[in-house]
Amino acid sequence: MSMLAMARIGLDDLSGRFEAFVVHERSDLAACVEIIESVRRWELRRVAGRTALETSGFSEEGADAIMLAVRERWSGRIVGCVRGIFARSVAHQPQVHHEYRLDLVPPELIEYTGIAARMAIMPQMRKTGASLVLTRAFFEHSIRDCGMMLFCVSCEPALLSMYQRMGYRAVGRAWAKPSGGYRVPTLLVGHDEEHLARVRSPLLPALRRLPRPWPDAGLRWFRAQPDLPAESGVRRWEPRYDHRALSVLTAGLSAAGRRGLLEHAVEVEGQPGDLAFREGDGVRGLAVVLEGEVSALRGDRAVARLGAGEVIGVASAVLGQARQASIVVERPGTRLLLLSRSAIERVRGANDRTALWQTLAQILAWRAVHERPCVEPVPEVFHDSDSAA
Repeated sequence: MSMLAMARIGLDDLSGRFEAFVVHERSDLAACVEIIESVRRWELRRVAGRTALETSGFSEEGADAIMLAVRERWSGRIVGCVRGIFARSVAHQPQVHHEYRLDLVPPELIEYTGIAARMAIMPQMRKTGASLVLTRAFFEHSIRDCGMMLFCVSCEPALLSMYQRMGYRAVGRAWAKPSGGYRVPTLLVGHDEEHLARVRSPLLPALRRLPRPWPDAGLRWFRAQPDLPAESGVRRWEPRYDHRALSVLTAGLSAAGRRGLLEHAVEVEGQPGDLAFREGDGVRGLAVVLEGEVSALRGDRAVARLGAGEVIGVASAVLGQARQASIVVERPGTRLLLLSRSAIERVRGANDRTALWQTLAQILAWRAVHERPCVEPVPEVFHDSDSAA
């Protein structure tokens, strides 16, 4: 996040532009549901209405839950919401244990464990302080009024660094959901003041406002855990991690252009059988196979095998089409670099934008001329050494 963006969020926070509150009124609940639905169905366009914000916990009928909303004071409009679920109400579900690693939490602490199952902010408000105000209020309310000590989130790889800045830690490796897409189970120890201070968490002021002494059962349990994973299987792209396989996508780009395109990209290590993307899904991001091999399937039929250097999702990112095939990992050690649709927009220079759009157009045109699915391997002409930036 840029210094300007951080300053804007800080100004919103200091000015009190937004306020968060627990939802009780039907009209407020309806506004929250409308925001969630607009994100999941019209923006993310997940398969059959599914969304990146959907989790095993959220889908549980009758789950013990709370909803918080955030509204802009001057307009009175609700601009975002978050739904929290008490782990005790869904702990009997095996899929919830897998998704959130509740199997790590002892039974006596499940009662004091919360799950942040769905959070949605209106697109035009995502660069404001709305999400900060909402997240902090959810954290404070859950500890003060609900007695929570531990918080679980199943996050997308691209959001892992954001959650880590808040104080969450990965407690399992990235895994692919049966409905497609990778998730990372994370855990926040609510009373770990030392860790929140170390990562400069924006939740720290909320914690310090709570009266002491704080309950320490959750913190004592966490500090006694010897076997938490050291690796999440997710790594943010950095220039020193650059890879020859990226030369197809970055052909002709300057160093600045490459940085803009790859700035927020994340690398995920897949396992054989992982459903990285699902046919018909509306997610518009790109992916590059760095190592290993994946298969493209239409229905149950394999239509292509893609190796290192192949670019996946060009039609989705450029034309706004749903995924034309499912992508399944075939080999151990397969690594995918994931880029959001906004990565294309971050390439600013005129020459760089021309080079990038020319590359994307060439890939689409070749596949269209050859009547191949938009996941077919790119011809060797795009792989020669002269194309490396």
